[in-house]
Amino acid sequence: MPKMSTNPVFPTWREHWCKLEGVQQLLDRADTAIDRRARGNKRIPIVPSPLDTARYALSIEALRCWSQDEPPKQTKDREKVIRLICSEVSQTLRLVVWPRWLHLERAFLDASETGDLLFAALVLRTMCEELQRLNALDWNENELAAFAFSENPVDAQRLGEFCAIAWSTLDSLPAAMVLKGHDWPKPKFSIQNIPRLEKARAALNSYVHPNYGSHIAALYPESTSAARLLLEAVDAAYSAFFELSWAEQQVSGRSAPLDIAPARSWRQTIQELTLRTLPEVRRAANEPALTEVLKAPEITKWLTNEQESYDQMLREPNLGRFVKEVPRATTNNREAGCAADFILWEGARSQDVLNLAAARQAEQELRQEFPSGAPGPIDQVRWLRFNGMSLSLAMLLDTAKAEAFKTQLVRQVVQGNTVGMWLCVRSLVEHRALAMWLPKEVELSMDKLATRLMASSAPPDDATKEVSQPLANFLASQAKKTREDRREWVLEESGNIRVAWLKPDNIVRSVFGDGDRFFGYYELASAVMHGRTARGVDLAFNFAKSRTNARHAALLVLERLCDKNETLGYLAAAMAQWKRLDHAAGFGGTFAAESDTMARQAFGNQTAAFRKDLDYMGDGTENSPYQMKEHLEYYASTRELLRQLGADLFAAQRFLDFDSTGRMCDRWSCSERDHWFLIRKEHDT
Repeated sequence: MPKMSTNPVFPTWREHWCKLEGVQQLLDRADTAIDRRARGNKRIPIVPSPLDTARYALSIEALRCWSQDEPPKQTKDREKVIRLICSEVSQTLRLVVWPRWLHLERAFLDASETGDLLFAALVLRTMCEELQRLNALDWNENELAAFAFSENPVDAQRLGEFCAIAWSTLDSLPAAMVLKGHDWPKPKFSIQNIPRLEKARAALNSYVHPNYGSHIAALYPESTSAARLLLEAVDAAYSAFFELSWAEQQVSGRSAPLDIAPARSWRQTIQELTLRTLPEVRRAANEPALTEVLKAPEITKWLTNEQESYDQMLREPNLGRFVKEVPRATTNNREAGCAADFILWEGARSQDVLNLAAARQAEQELRQEFPSGAPGPIDQVRWLRFNGMSLSLAMLLDTAKAEAFKTQLVRQVVQGNTVGMWLCVRSLVEHRALAMWLPKEVELSMDKLATRLMASSAPPDDATKEVSQPLANFLASQAKKTREDRREWVLEESGNIRVAWLKPDNIVRSVFGDGDRFFGYYELASAVMHGRTARGVDLAFNFAKSRTNARHAALLVLERLCDKNETLGYLAAAMAQWKRLDHAAGFGGTFAAESDTMARQAFGNQTAAFRKDLDYMGDGTENSPYQMKEHLEYYASTRELLRQLGADLFAAQRFLDFDSTGRMCDRWSCSERDHWFLIRKEHDT
């Protein structure tokens, strides 16, 4: 094999992936494609600006009309008009394809070099979609004139598709088209004509949202089916690219180097962010409030603080079994800094190693406890246990994936890749929305379920479905379509794949709402992903402004995501619902309850006043602490009892203490008195 002039693709995972059947050949094909592409154009054309000429404006208007099924009425006039259009727009159209494509290529190479599989999937899917549009534009003047002259309806449709995509590539677009995708033209003929490209694009859908394929790729990157899928997508994408008539031609006229900084080590990236990029972005801010936020205190804490404790944790001998199966580097760099002993993505820290280890352990425990899949609600205790463990797995998965995207976003910000930044922003907003939405959905459905329970009776089917469906949607969405092996938690015990669906757009809107900046950024980032903005023409004429705006948005999103208070809010909500499910299972569900009220309380309904001797015992003193009865979940019920007793929980302080007989208690110090609660054995800390 000839010597490669470029780095091999996915160097982080090659040692593991080569063990997978057929992957070595795919790696070789991907390496060859990237090496071939490296010898082609890497410069941004300096596009002449013809936008102020009347003939150019008329040509754009003619494209718009044609795209809206309003071509010249006379067939004999269509050939003449399309030739006039081509004479005005062909040069610009040929040049403006490069800026966006080069941004995407650089983003993919970053993902490949850093071992970031989910970012790689997102970029490759976007590249496939971009190539479908580029293929739809790749007709010369004579071919288009022949379509215009033809009486064949298919030729007319091809010409209409060209005009629609050319117009949407060059003109200023309506806001509804950019943000909502209204009337956005699809390259239907390209999709049909390049089936391998469409197959790759469709397969990547399982990895670009928080769904089943992405979960497995994040959990087990060393053995994921995404290895084959990503490499097949590289081959399909570059095969389609090289088929373009202009792909391997040098650009004509003036050009400039791509103004995106080269990839650096993670240590150098952090230094560049703090010493150059952040000050530069603050100087470009045009309002004091934005400048203040861009001081980025939360980002700085996330990047620099509290890592030594996690490093020390990885050095603990008793953690060896916990992290045993996390992929390790060939060489032992434990003395160099712990995280270097493991393989994740470039920039991963000891905390990320522990996050991944926790997620893998949660996944394996769920599989071991439920080897046949999800139990039905009639098996009440196991059903509760399964859903509680599923919620825990979902939140651990989200944390692991979000940290990888946060790291990649920092890299894209420093390098100045406009498209790469927006793609990361989209995924991060989506992940945060799902992480906030899921605990709330479980809480609402559990509240509804708890009000309908009766002692010694099975819960209603429709109410139990409302509890389990959001968890299934999060964990098992697109499990039917993915190539990944189906883990037990996406199956029912009957053997069927769980019914699951996910509509991230709706969830983002429901969580953040139209007035939240996050939702606005999500819409804009989605428009970038689908090529409705950050188009080649946008980057060609407004490169500096596009990059500055992307950096502002990226850093504002990252600053909010790094805020520990906000993060702890949704994690605490998830923990509360996990405890609720786990407590109801441990108590024995409705069949262990002696009354309907007790059954509802066991599932977390606390609307009824607590009754002494039935719900708790004791006087709440050091000599006689409160003892919550077994049907009440300890932590939630202690707070509810305090509330019913009139205590101000916002002003109260909680301490770990021992009562007069030496038993461990929670002591709540309130303004009027101290309230003592005996900690049940299962809650000992």
